[in-house]
Amino acid sequence: MTTFTDSAYEYVQETWQASFTHPFVRGLVDGSLDQETFKFYVIQDAYYLEGFAAAHSLAAYHTEDKQLALAFSEGVVSTIQDELSLHDSFITDLNITDEDLANYIPSPNAYAYMNHLKIQAQTGDPAKTVACLLPCYWLYEQIGQHLLEEGTDNELYARWIKTYADPGFSAVVEKFKSIMNDLAEDKTEAEIQKLLHIFAQSTYYEFLFWDDAYTHNNWTVD
Repeated sequence: MTTFTDSAYEYVQETWQASFTHPFVRGLVDGSLDQETFKFYVIQDAYYLEGFAAAHSLAAYHTEDKQLALAFSEGVVSTIQDELSLHDSFITDLNITDEDLANYIPSPNAYAYMNHLKIQAQTGDPAKTVACLLPCYWLYEQIGQHLLEEGTDNELYARWIKTYADPGFSAVVEKFKSIMNDLAEDKTEAEIQKLLHIFAQSTYYEFLFWDDAYTHNNWTVD
């Protein structure tokens, strides 16, 4: 039986694989990524993760299913404990100041991506919310595992890679994949197509997220 996540993975393959070959991602493993670009990414990602956590909270608030509410709530805790603590260590190592964080203006696609998450979470439809959130979980896990196999001599980037290649993170990904498949099980074909589109939008924003960091995109017009 083909599950929703099977279909979604095939649906976005071109965009999905583009993240693996983006120079930002390649630079993490070959050490070519300069620290100023990584610093831009860390500040951008700290901003994004606030929206990522907020989307989980909104979804937990809207659902009447206690198990789903628990899963979304655990997602908030996981985000705050693991990913934001990782970013706290990077903030220290990269000498990112409170002023840097306070004065940060979200890059165009980071801003759009955060709003995409919140819009879907506010619909109150848990299937739309999980379809929106899942690419971030799943893509980071796959990239982390792929880059771990290649290895890197850069301690800073190795720490990032190990976080997303960790079996504990994989367990969270598998949980949300299972939830997504359960939520999609009784959907009509038209509803499935809408969910696939939401999944594809998030996958595309993931690619653009790397790109904004790599180019230091800041709302300028060339």
